[in-house]
Amino acid sequence: MARIFISHSPTDVSFAKQIARELVDLGANVWLDASDLPPGGRWHNDLNIGFELCDAMIVLLSSLAVAERRVLNDWNTYFQRKKPVILVAIDTPDRLGIHLEPGQYVDFAQQPYETGTRQLIETLRYWGTLPAAQPAAPVPALLQEEATVRSQPVMQPARSETVVAGTESTPGRVTVEQETSVVPTSAAFTSSRFLLPAAIGLLLAILVCGGLILFVLLPQAERANQEATAAAATQIALAYDEMTQIAFATLSAGTQIAQSTQVALGQAQQEQTLAQTATALAPTLEFAATATAQAAAVQDAFASAATLSALQATLSAQQAADRGVPPATPPTSNRFANQSLIFNLQREWFIGKYVVRYWSDPTLTYTVLTIDSADQPRVQIDSFIGGTVSELTGTDVTGEGNPDVVFEMSYGGATGLSCSVHVYDLGTTITKIIETATAACGSRFADPNFDGIPELIVADTTYTYQFCSGAESPLVEVVMAYDRGGRTYRPQSALYPAYYRAQAEAYLAQTDLSAQIAAMSEAGQIESVKCRVLGLVLPYLYGGMRSEAWSAFYQYYRYPDAASFRGQIETLFNSSPFCK
Repeated sequence: MARIFISHSPTDVSFAKQIARELVDLGANVWLDASDLPPGGRWHNDLNIGFELCDAMIVLLSSLAVAERRVLNDWNTYFQRKKPVILVAIDTPDRLGIHLEPGQYVDFAQQPYETGTRQLIETLRYWGTLPAAQPAAPVPALLQEEATVRSQPVMQPARSETVVAGTESTPGRVTVEQETSVVPTSAAFTSSRFLLPAAIGLLLAILVCGGLILFVLLPQAERANQEATAAAATQIALAYDEMTQIAFATLSAGTQIAQSTQVALGQAQQEQTLAQTATALAPTLEFAATATAQAAAVQDAFASAATLSALQATLSAQQAADRGVPPATPPTSNRFANQSLIFNLQREWFIGKYVVRYWSDPTLTYTVLTIDSADQPRVQIDSFIGGTVSELTGTDVTGEGNPDVVFEMSYGGATGLSCSVHVYDLGTTITKIIETATAACGSRFADPNFDGIPELIVADTTYTYQFCSGAESPLVEVVMAYDRGGRTYRPQSALYPAYYRAQAEAYLAQTDLSAQIAAMSEAGQIESVKCRVLGLVLPYLYGGMRSEAWSAFYQYYRYPDAASFRGQIETLFNSSPFCK
């Protein structure tokens, strides 16, 4: 799986992690700068391992990242390893302080995040460092179920008809048949004589019993009823009093419970409020403590820096006096005069009767290299975004027998961050050996023919943006050998065919060029096809192998405009300052 290194300023770590998550979701293996280093590891060694393991670098350019030399050193290191570098601008060009042409970088500052992400993904896929997008599988039609609502009839009670049948009856005739008894007249009289007294006696008995009941039994019953009623009323009154007392007691207990509950709730609310207040104040208190500690640390750092600066100035002055060279006098920038910059001494090298000093402004954005001696005028080189003093400074690079100074000056050019290599010979007098034409940053000294004499290797930017975007444009190396007679370095690439043949073979080995071209052609990306073919043709051309260059050209570029495209390549090749 391809590995991608994201170089960023610590202030841009959130954006870097967001980009990393996007790429991880697409199958990439992302190395997120120092955040992926193991705890306690040796930073520089582990970072170099990350450089070796990763196949491409994404450089997040913000105003702070541009001011940090480490991000630019990452960039230069990847260029030296001939690995793709994709620039991602998260600040506008005017804030970056460098000039970037459209198409030279992926722009996240002036276009939507989704657009920038898509362009970044396309660029990574172009370089083969991100898996190609898989064609989307056909989506099956959604099955929709039609819900059938089965309505049940509302159950009504059965309508019943009640038929009341009238019964018609015809009353029958009742016939009373009276029987007539014939009683003798004498017997009737005798009976009536005895019946009258009996009736009177019965009537009197009834009257006596009624009076007895009325005047004796009824009053007793009434008194008993009154006594029972009075007793029941007394019991009811007592029960009412008892219930009233119970009700008052219950009401009093309920009031006390309600009051106690209200007090408890009030205390709970107060405690909750205090807890919420403490929680809300915790970050503030923590921030205040942290800010206090940081302020103290900053004060200590300033005090230490001031002390260190004073000690360094004292030591520098003493060494300058001992060696008879001018003291450390801060330079006045010529190139950045409108910035009103103040430069501080960062490092110095005492070389014979010369002293080489490296200065920078407090932001490390602007740097100056000075070469001083007691008997010669000062030599000064201004640089933007941290020039680089080569580790070969103080050694005899040219073989003339004198120590040399090697400085790579950087500045914002038409194609973004560009560099120029300055080499000075510190003999009896200070002699400028070379100031190269504008090239890509990351020049180096190497020995491509293994003869023990180092050559200067720079990258030609002539072809950048000619056929495709800056990220896709190929950079071809130029071998510059030292000319003793002219005391300068001259382009001598054609004298090193084996070196360039190895580059062409490595270019073909790292990817399936035919498959890439076929995919780009199918997508209509003819400009990208041209840059991919150009990346193979240029090593052969610069190595002096013209027939092999055009043989490879026609093998991979089979389009109607092949003759025109070849003419454009030859024109650019002949106009390059590194091919004279």
